[in-house]
Amino acid sequence: MGSVTPFVLYSLQILVVVATAAVGVATVRLTPRVRFTYWRLVIALCLALPLMPARVIEVPAIADGAIVAAMTHAGPVAAVARADARSLAPFLPMVLIAGALLRAVWLAAGLAQLGRLKREGEPATLDPELAALRRAIAPQAEIRWHARVAQPVTFGVRRPIVLLPFRLRDLDSDLQRSVVCHELVHADRGDWIATVLEEILRTAFWFHPAIWWAIGQLQLCREETVDALAIQMTGSRRSYLQALLAFADSPALASAPLFARRHQLAHRIKELSQEVVMSRTRLGVCALAVVALTLGSAWAVASTLPLRTEVRYSPPAATVAVPQTPRTAVPPPPPPPPPPPQDGKTNPRVVAEAKAQYPPEALRYSPGATVWVKVTIGGNGEVTEAKASRWRLTIEQSIEDPNYWASKPERAFIDAAETAALKWKFAAPDANTRTAIELMFTFRNIPGAAAVGPQPDVTRNGATVVRVGGDIRPPAKIRDVQPVYPADALAANVQGVVILELHIGVDGSVLDATVMRSIRLLDEAAVEAVRLWRYTPTLLNGVPVEVIMTVTVNFIS
Repeated sequence: MGSVTPFVLYSLQILVVVATAAVGVATVRLTPRVRFTYWRLVIALCLALPLMPARVIEVPAIADGAIVAAMTHAGPVAAVARADARSLAPFLPMVLIAGALLRAVWLAAGLAQLGRLKREGEPATLDPELAALRRAIAPQAEIRWHARVAQPVTFGVRRPIVLLPFRLRDLDSDLQRSVVCHELVHADRGDWIATVLEEILRTAFWFHPAIWWAIGQLQLCREETVDALAIQMTGSRRSYLQALLAFADSPALASAPLFARRHQLAHRIKELSQEVVMSRTRLGVCALAVVALTLGSAWAVASTLPLRTEVRYSPPAATVAVPQTPRTAVPPPPPPPPPPPQDGKTNPRVVAEAKAQYPPEALRYSPGATVWVKVTIGGNGEVTEAKASRWRLTIEQSIEDPNYWASKPERAFIDAAETAALKWKFAAPDANTRTAIELMFTFRNIPGAAAVGPQPDVTRNGATVVRVGGDIRPPAKIRDVQPVYPADALAANVQGVVILELHIGVDGSVLDATVMRSIRLLDEAAVEAVRLWRYTPTLLNGVPVEVIMTVTVNFIS
């Protein structure tokens, strides 16, 4: 794990899944064999959590042209905690590996101890009844007596070894039969392999108490399942319970599947005393209920606390700002049109344009207005259709008249903009030229001023240029090019935001790009990308003008 944050999120996911599983098992009563299968499913689900699909976040591009380059694989929580995680990340793998190695050494010592116990054991001479039991259940198993073993121990794969304590010979024959039958069932089922794998899993997750507890529940259910099988074979529940109690006070032997573990004994005796009797239908419904609960919790926690997040970027949806006055409510504007398709076509060349006159009926309150008009260009370059797609009013004073907004004051500006748009003329379009574009008309009444609208700046060559701000809204981007993250910047883990000032021509192309905030390894990539961007023409009083605006390019590795 290369980061602290994914490690913490994964640990929380495991904790939620195991806690939900515990609640489900405590709520619904199931047989030991079903609970054993269920806990195996829970542990497998915990191991599969990192394989859950990444959460996808749709992020619209920022209206002024800011974009995000180089997709990030970190989730939103990881992005917030990245600075703190970097300080701890180098030490986390070392701590995890050190803990796993210590427990692996402890397990190896336990396996070596079992090997010594096997060599020290004495081959057991069984009475005819026990010998027949061994031949019927696990003929491959070898039974030995041992003086230092306090509890029965079963281990081994191809030829399992069953070590029995000497004091077992002093017990009643029925108790001996119960004990030997239990260990032989373990040998026949091959439980030693499963136990070793579980201990390896505990070693890998030595730091997580929920995994330890889940494995403990799994091993308890295994013992209860073997208890039920042994009672079924011996036919004596009372003798079996007495056998459990006979070894209750014996010290446990590490690293071995034991016949009786003291911390599990009370639960096992209770389970044997309260045998579950359920119909197959009810048992199946209960099992499906707890499985569905656990799967649902796993999906929910993986969605809420994802280990991976993929960010996908979509073109920005145009927004409409409607002014709100202190005394009146503003009706919502119509929804904005979708952005024009990025089909690689260019805007037509303007041959003649017409200014939109400030409507006289709006002079009473003199609001400012911006109207976007979609125009359709015919084969001869004339506008055949003009339809307002969105609008924006700016009111700089309180309006006492309650009927003002009900009168639809935007209608006068829309009509003036559509009338002016119909008078525009363009060069005859060809196959590579758009036949439908969007024009923007800005209205602003300044009493006593010779011109309508904000005063423009003038470039060195005399062309009119305005800066975005106030009533001048940023033009809509119609072609977006993602920057290429430089390889040397990726290798050096250089990231950040490059701020650029763009000079946009009357046809919407980027004439120049100046770096305002520099990141040395990223500047060239940012400039190369934004030079390929294209915007809709910006109109000031119906006349296309050049625009200066600021954009940002965000590089995240």
